[in-house]
Amino acid sequence: MIKTQLQKYKAVFWQKPTEMPSKGLGWVLFVAQLIFVVARDILSGQLKIRAAGLSYTTLLTIIPLLALVFSILKTVGVHRQAEPFIINLLSPMGEKGVDLGLQAISYIESINVGVLGFVGSVVLLYLALSLIHQMEKAYNVIWHVEKSRNFLRRFIVYILLVLVGPVLVFGAIAMTAALVSTTFIQEMMKYEGVQVMEYTFNRFLPYLFIIVAASITYFIIPNTKVKIISALIGGLITGVLWALLGRIFASFMMTSANYEAIYSGFAITILFLVWLQISWLILLTGANITFYLQNPEYIIRPGVKPIEDVN
Repeated sequence: MIKTQLQKYKAVFWQKPTEMPSKGLGWVLFVAQLIFVVARDILSGQLKIRAAGLSYTTLLTIIPLLALVFSILKTVGVHRQAEPFIINLLSPMGEKGVDLGLQAISYIESINVGVLGFVGSVVLLYLALSLIHQMEKAYNVIWHVEKSRNFLRRFIVYILLVLVGPVLVFGAIAMTAALVSTTFIQEMMKYEGVQVMEYTFNRFLPYLFIIVAASITYFIIPNTKVKIISALIGGLITGVLWALLGRIFASFMMTSANYEAIYSGFAITILFLVWLQISWLILLTGANITFYLQNPEYIIRPGVKPIEDVN
């Protein structure tokens, strides 16, 4: 009797959302199915393995990548706008994360890319772009894409992401800051309602940056056509997950005194590695959600093959 009831509930859960009596119930069913398949993909271990691989690649390439980006941002005079976002990425680690971010920025700013010469610059560029290449490989697995871009297309896409993207984003932030400093805006700031809006905007700006950055990667990096609405929704969910898990991790950091007693000076390094892998897992989870949003035919009962192929 119980087994029959469970089978009945399973049949209801895995029916098509369009078969529900109302659109509202259809959307509720779709969200429930989406949560189930994403949780299933995470627990299967594939996303965690990819996140671990990307974390390892990040350790090898993050300094060359940031050095390259900062040298370009310095050229156009907007590198100062990038510093708060780097620190914010490490903010869930508490004060030690902020200190680590400041030390990293100080070290990166001291690197003079110009003295490397042609060969050194090529090596630096290769190391910086290798992280994007690993991201593409992980995204292609999620999107069931077996074929990578050819070398020329890959190089163009990577250059756009690493060289042009940061300049446009932080250039826009610099222009916004310049606009806010104008006399008219300063006069408007005297009103309480405008002050509240400014506080809210500044409070959520780091999360907005994460949403935009994630959406751009979901839209550009996979070697397939991604709908912009799917990428934006995936980016929004990524930003929300990052904020929630960041708060949870920050609460965990407050009780990390025991870990400091065990690991001593290595505690901050170990916690950084943990947060790095969590961050990559969040980004890959957002990519996974983006895939299912665009290809709902893959949200299917376990053991059943999808009707269509995304390729």
